[in-house]
Order: sequence, then C-alpha cells, then structure tokens
Amino acid sequence: MDGKRDDGNLVMRSSWRATASLYKGFLADRLSFLLQGDDLFNLTRQEFENYSGKARITNVKNKLRWQSVSLTVQYKFNPRKSKYKGTGAGAGQRNRL
Repeated sequence: MDGKRDDGNLVMRSSWRATASLYKGFLADRLSFLLQGDDLFNLTRQEFENYSGKARITNVKNKLRWQSVSLTVQYKFNPRKSKYKGTGAGAGQRNRL
C-alpha cells in the first residue's frame, strides 16, 4: 500500500502490517490455547517528512521491529455459570401495547 497523508506540513506514508491469531478450547472451554503473531512479514515501516513552507525540515525512514509471537495457555478451575434466569421482565410491557 503506497498511500500518502498530507496535512500541509507533514507527509506520512502508510505501510502494511499482518497480524493473526488462533484460538482453540478444550474441556468445555476450561482449557484454552491462544497463539498470536504480530507483523508476521516484518513489513512495518515509518516514513514521514516534515516541512516548513517549501523547506524540508526532517525526513525520517525507520524499519520498525514489531515482530512477535506469543502463546497463552489458560485453565479455568471453577468457571461460574450465568445466574441470569431470563424472567422476561418486559413481557408485561409488550402485552400492554
């Protein structure tokens, strides 16, 4: 993506960033695994130019290191069940109309 944002004195160029996650639950979701990856293809860049009138003050081009992979394992020992009984509190109002 070669988009450009220009607000008069600052020009910023966009870059791609791929992020993905996988979730799998076992034992009625008491045991779960979450695998997450950020900036999978190492494409995140920061490019901008700062102007004052027609003079360029700064020109910054950085390749950012935001790549990461994480695995989260969670086990719920005593999961609470919902206490909502669904009493239909609005049924009287519906019947009245």
